[in-house]
Formats: sequence, C-alpha cells, structure tokens
Amino acid sequence: MIRLSSRYSGAAAVLLLLFVVPLLMALVSPRRSENCRDPEALRATSQIRGSEPLGERLGARSDNVVQWSQGVIHTEAGSSPLHFQIVRSHDWRTHALNVLKLVDAKFEGESQQLIDAGTNGRVPVHVVVDNTQASSRLIAYSFMDGAENVSQPFLHELQEAFRHFLSGSTPITILIASGSSSRHSIDQVRTRAISWIVDAAHYVKTSCGPSA
Repeated sequence: MIRLSSRYSGAAAVLLLLFVVPLLMALVSPRRSENCRDPEALRATSQIRGSEPLGERLGARSDNVVQWSQGVIHTEAGSSPLHFQIVRSHDWRTHALNVLKLVDAKFEGESQQLIDAGTNGRVPVHVVVDNTQASSRLIAYSFMDGAENVSQPFLHELQEAFRHFLSGSTPITILIASGSSSRHSIDQVRTRAISWIVDAAHYVKTSCGPSA
C-alpha cells in the first residue's frame, strides 16, 4: 500500500475534492444542454409525411422530458391507422431502455429485429412484434441524439459520458410507430411503420442539423 506523507496529503485531498464535488453536483443536479438547432420545429409533426398530430402529452412533460408529441399515421384506404410518438428526454435510462412501456405496459415482445432502413441503411429501426393477442401488435422505434442516428442508446451514452459531464446532458429523441392488424397483414403494418420512422428521422435531421 502506498502511503502519502503528511506534506502531500493536504494537496491530494484538495485535488480529490476538486474532482468529486463537481461530479456529485452533476449527478444530483445535472446540467442540461440542447442538441437541436431548432427544437421547436420538432413539435410541428404535421410536416412529417402522412402524420396527423394529436397534440402534446403535457402531463408527461417534466424537467427531464422536453417533448412528448403524439398522433396518427395515415395508411392505405381500408387499413387501420398507426400511431406515433416522439419523445425527447434527458432521462434515457427510464425512456430509451423501456420504449415498449411508453406505448403499452402489457406489450409482450416475442420477436425483435434491428433493421438498417432508409437510404444507404442509415436509420437503425428496432421492430418488435407481439402475437399473444387475437391480433398481432407491432412497435417500431429508433433513437437520435440531435441529428445523429443512434442504434444502441446505452453504448452511445457511455461514449458520450465525458462530454456530457463537461457541457451538460443532451436529450435523446425516440421515434415510435405502433399498430395492430391480423397476422397475415402485419407485414404491411411493419413496412408503413418503418417508412414513417425514416421520414421522421429525416425531419429531425433537417430541424436539428446545421442550417444550410
């Protein structure tokens, strides 16, 4: 065991406090920063192709949750509409790691895929299907950090931890599309849900990325 002489112990204690105090302050009262150039534009969900906004879930808003938009995704005539949510939250542990519960706490995901969708496969979309009910149910979702697509939020947050400590945490954006249908037509729901998420991701990039 290495022992510090009394001559250096005081300096070591000061250095330790200089490191620990700001870390504790960041954990207890974390700083927030914005990662989107025009965050208010993200609330104009009618700009996303095929979207019909149903407003904001104001009761879900908090210091951590800065946006919770919801609405309907139009489909082909005769098909059941899908529903969408756009959730922007600093609390990625609660929301990004429990996306299915944001839609339905009783959802039983039986199969899950990670699909590289969009042009050149640049939009990672998670697709989960539940066949335990009379009709099949599907939830598709994708993550973004500002204008950047994220496939695995846990690993992403680990990589960004030091930057967030220095400049403040940024909200993660979760794009969610969900719907149900008979089992023989669930593939149509899947295709439409993925298509909407790709369009929504493009809109987020346009709103959050640097201006042209």
